[in-house]
Amino acid sequence: MQYYSELVLPRIIELACGSKRLVDWRKLATDQLFGRVAEIGFGSGANFGLYPSSVSKVIAVEPSRVAMRIFDKKMARQNIQSEVDIVRLRASAIALPLKDASFDCVLLSFVLCSVGDSATAMAEIKRILAPNGKVVFVEHGLAPTLGVQKVQFAFNRTEQRVAGGCQLVLDAKLIISNAGFEVSVIKTGYGPGPRPWGYMTVGVGVLS
Repeated sequence: MQYYSELVLPRIIELACGSKRLVDWRKLATDQLFGRVAEIGFGSGANFGLYPSSVSKVIAVEPSRVAMRIFDKKMARQNIQSEVDIVRLRASAIALPLKDASFDCVLLSFVLCSVGDSATAMAEIKRILAPNGKVVFVEHGLAPTLGVQKVQFAFNRTEQRVAGGCQLVLDAKLIISNAGFEVSVIKTGYGPGPRPWGYMTVGVGVLS
């Protein structure tokens, strides 16, 4: 199981979450960023190239060595030079080795679904955000359509087992709101792929 989670799963996530069909959804989120950004769950760098010019630095937080290697290979293969200062940091969302109040934005993209202790992760995000900072997110989760919800609940445990703890029934807006943020939703709707895996929310949270 360790072999699967450490070596196989990051490649599956790269295929699923790195799809070009998700770029428009990701860009809706990254367009909200500015200043110093902590991207939690950087993965294999699917948001790389989407950061606006208002971003001065990105701390790319990612626990998986394999995901980071996939990113390095993509950069080398395409001979890409970053216009944004990116510093990689191998760490978990629930224990961020970052200074208090040191970031203007935190970016979450398809990561809350697989964080086992989302309350602790959000507490860490609050800690590292500057007073006027914001958390920007694009997440999949619980759909509003009853028929789709039934499928999501039916497959949720299987999804967690095969996809590194990923939950189909997550409500990202609720999690972020419960952490003390006032959330503004930019867009919701069904993205590409099967509906139980494709209900998306893009939003911004500021401390209320």
